[in-house]
Amino acid sequence: GQVAARAAITRPIGDSWSYRLSAAHRQRDAFTENPAGRDPGSIDTYAGRGQLMYEGGNLTALLSADYFTSDNGMTNQFPTTALTSSLIAPTAAAQPADQSFYRRYYNVEGFEKQTAYSITGRFELDLGAAKLTSISAYRNNHFERLQDQEGTILDVYSLASDAGDETFSQELRLSGETDS
Repeated sequence: GQVAARAAITRPIGDSWSYRLSAAHRQRDAFTENPAGRDPGSIDTYAGRGQLMYEGGNLTALLSADYFTSDNGMTNQFPTTALTSSLIAPTAAAQPADQSFYRRYYNVEGFEKQTAYSITGRFELDLGAAKLTSISAYRNNHFERLQDQEGTILDVYSLASDAGDETFSQELRLSGETDS
């Protein structure tokens, strides 16, 4: 049940300008069925990028923007021997008998969601004896998940996280060559 698609186009706009657009989508069914709720391991992602370039005279400029989003099922979890003996064995009667690698009962409607986007500008100016380069970038990222950590129908250990970060960077570089 996997579908993956990618597309891109690059075209000039006149003598000095060009652009590139690209997009991707990936979708996959889960390998494991969870009769108690959402199946773990499913994937549903989208991504896209746009770029605009100018090349003229002594200036080259590249503006880029990208976007990514995912809405995936939680990661499959399987009990370890230590976990089975210490936590699950005393309540084994509560575990459904028809479990396997492809069929697990989880007590959590788990998920993994992410959204990220960025904008970048790169400018190069040829000054003759040197080249001045400026790279500015902004990135925003948000990740959220709910995970059944012990891999059983029992309410023993689950993990929830919600994290985000935002960054801005600026690089300014002057480079060139001279005699000794």
